[in-house]
Amino acid sequence: MAVILFCLPAVTRATTYDCAAGKHDFRAVKTVKPTKTTDGFVLYRCALCGLEYKQILYATGHKWGPWTTTKKPTCTQPGTEERTCSVGVGHRETKTIPATGHHFTETIVQPTCTQPGKKTYTCTICGYTHTEAFGAALGHDYAHKVTTKPTCTQPGTETSVCTRCGDSYTESIALLGHDYGPWITETPARPGVAGRRYRQCPRCGDRIYETIPALPLPEPEPAAMRTHATPPSRLPEITLAVTNVAALVTFIALLFGEFMVLAWKRRKKKEILEQKRYEESGADGYEYL
Repeated sequence: MAVILFCLPAVTRATTYDCAAGKHDFRAVKTVKPTKTTDGFVLYRCALCGLEYKQILYATGHKWGPWTTTKKPTCTQPGTEERTCSVGVGHRETKTIPATGHHFTETIVQPTCTQPGKKTYTCTICGYTHTEAFGAALGHDYAHKVTTKPTCTQPGTETSVCTRCGDSYTESIALLGHDYGPWITETPARPGVAGRRYRQCPRCGDRIYETIPALPLPEPEPAAMRTHATPPSRLPEITLAVTNVAALVTFIALLFGEFMVLAWKRRKKKEILEQKRYEESGADGYEYL
């Protein structure tokens, strides 16, 4: 009894197709059955890219030996295998071994402040790699710190450092400028003499000065109104001059006069004491009782 063998290998359908990676969606589109003496075939076509291959269905009267691989399949290229019929003069059958497809491992590079992340797929069989984006760049996350405080006359600086990557930059802080307080009288104005006042910055102590106009001089008394009822004192009467300079000169002159009087008195007292010692010593030839 003859045994009829139909060579219909199972077709495994992948759930994810990638024609470029050798993962086609092959579907049988035509079948021709074999007879005892005539080969048949099954025509397969990829529903995505249209690639075709034909699976031979050999005549049923053959006695086939085991399949032997003649070309190993790769990730993207199919291989071949063949077997031999031992009946009659012999017959050789060849069929295609589908491409194995890639077997990927993933390598992930996380995004940084300035660079987006990426995910790289590497085939463990052939080394083929495929890279995809994996998250946008994060951007810097700066922490700000005043490194030099501004003053009234000098600008300050502020340094910003990224908490993730350490990137930094420095910016200038505008100077503060003086903040002067109210006017403070340093020297009040007097008749004929100007005064002075100032405003001070409480931060740095800087001052700005301003002259206070002199007060008007008093009107001179008429000659008929003058009187000498007050007797002159022992010391010369000090009369205010028209200006402070004149008054100061007069005051210095009086002090100098007083100093000269005191010096004269000391010198005179010294002479009297020396004369007394001389007389008591008898150096002049007289004996004093």
